[in-house]
Amino acid sequence: MPIIVDENTSAALMRMASQPLKPKTRLSPYPVEANTTALMSATSVD
Repeated sequence: MPIIVDENTSAALMRMASQPLKPKTRLSPYPVEANTTALMSATSVD
């Protein structure tokens, strides 16, 4: 499923940002991109 930046995606990113992330992701200097990557990874796994 393509990642479309809308209210639903923003809400998902906000939820992910409030949750503990993998160390590699948490150390990223680009938190939004890191969360988007995590979201896409979760989508592909599911």
